[in-house]
Amino acid sequence: SLSTGSLEAVSSGFTKLGGVITATATAIIGFGANYNAEIESITMSLETLLGSAEEASVVMERIKSDASTTPFDVRSLAKGEQMLISTGLSAEEAEASMLALGDAISATGGDSATMTRMLANLQQIQNAGKATSMDIRQFAYAGIDIYGLLADSMGKTTAEIQEMQSKGKIGYKEITDALKNASAEGGRFYGAMER
Repeated sequence: SLSTGSLEAVSSGFTKLGGVITATATAIIGFGANYNAEIESITMSLETLLGSAEEASVVMERIKSDASTTPFDVRSLAKGEQMLISTGLSAEEAEASMLALGDAISATGGDSATMTRMLANLQQIQNAGKATSMDIRQFAYAGIDIYGLLADSMGKTTAEIQEMQSKGKIGYKEITDALKNASAEGGRFYGAMER
């Protein structure tokens, strides 16, 4: 038989446990509400960029699907898609570029923060119409040998690519083509996100 003190201790323990469970449930619900609000905000932003609620919804579903099969979260992929679409790219081109970049970042050990930073770099390159030396260095900071990828993709030497870049002849298209080439079957980064 339990003494009164033992019963009070057990009762107090259950009360504390109930408090912990309630606090945990509240935190989870709060996180879910914040996540849903953020997804709604991103979807509205995509609607503004794309001019269609239906297209924004389709893009958001693709982003969620991509997030479930890549090491990157919905927020970073959605933000990246927004950044690239804001430069005038179609949603399909933005996604293709983003996924090719994702393979490169995955292969070099990057994370969602690296992905967001590099997507901002691509946005800047697209908006400027050319890749500056600083833009190229951003790839190096992420562990991506962009000069090597460009050389492979364009059939030129690294020195020729560096010369082209110094003359402003390397831009978004050349860089994303190189990333897509490296992500294609047989490329340096093929299947990196899946692995």
